[in-house]
Amino acid sequence: MSKPRRRKKQDVKWFEHMAKQFRAISSVAVIVFFICYVLGAFIKIGDESLSYLYAGITSAFFLTIFNILRLIIKLEKKEFRRNFSVWHYLFLPIIFFLVGVGEFHIINHRDLYWIIFLILIVAVSLNVYEFSISVKGLWGGSIVSREQTLIQFVYLYVTTILSFTFIYLCLDPQGPYNLFKIDNSVDPLLDLLYLSVITATTVGYGDAVPITGLAKILIMLQTVVSYVFLSILIGLIVSWTGVATGRRLDTSHKK
Repeated sequence: MSKPRRRKKQDVKWFEHMAKQFRAISSVAVIVFFICYVLGAFIKIGDESLSYLYAGITSAFFLTIFNILRLIIKLEKKEFRRNFSVWHYLFLPIIFFLVGVGEFHIINHRDLYWIIFLILIVAVSLNVYEFSISVKGLWGGSIVSREQTLIQFVYLYVTTILSFTFIYLCLDPQGPYNLFKIDNSVDPLLDLLYLSVITATTVGYGDAVPITGLAKILIMLQTVVSYVFLSILIGLIVSWTGVATGRRLDTSHKK
């Protein structure tokens, strides 16, 4: 193998590794954000330091339980014992606690929402590259895991919806809104997440509409991106169907 080709292969592996790492980081960031947001909205604690402590403990508890369940489902009993080290017992809960405290601070200071948005943008950018490699290999006839490609697609689709939600939150953090007209407003995060979802699915109920030029540009951009995702999904389904049909034909000819 030539040096340029080997170098390119190493770069692809590095990008795939970074994409997986940021997929995990962004997933944890979003999950903790919603946990802390619910705590901040529905649980009132008098002492501010106690609120931060409670948010950190709750985040660490839920994410540690989720990580343990993920390992139990993914690994066999012997492998689980081998993989469940001091890292899972001690260090991960501490990291989850610190993330919970940090994100609770972000929620209490809405001008810091751009931090979550930045994490999502980096994760989306890396995973778009990883997904493009999978799709290119799939359409080129290479053996690519269908489950892995589907996971990448779903992650990108959901993360893109959340990214636009945080764009709207950064530009219009709380009601009364300056960029959008939303009837029967409930909560800034819920309102703008709802707006992002109905835009991505091209379902227009008329109760959430852009009222400025910038908002209209963002809505048009999200709509175009959503149609691109729909086109890719149709292409994947056609490719998977074609591969399955080809395998059945090969099997019948061999018989």
